[in-house]
Amino acid sequence: MSILLVAACLVSAVIVGRVYAKAEPDDEKRIRELTNLILTVLTQLMLAVTISRVDEMLRQ
Repeated sequence: MSILLVAACLVSAVIVGRVYAKAEPDDEKRIRELTNLILTVLTQLMLAVTISRVDEMLRQ
């Protein structure tokens, strides 16, 4: 599960980097929305990993 989280972080970094590289000065709002969306998805992934690990610990 943590491998999935690392892969998601790398993909997100690549996406944000490409968007910033191609951005026009007027695209600041779109970039901010994209960054917020990616951060939300990564936060949800981290929460899912944490919940699954706690669940495993409680079952032992």
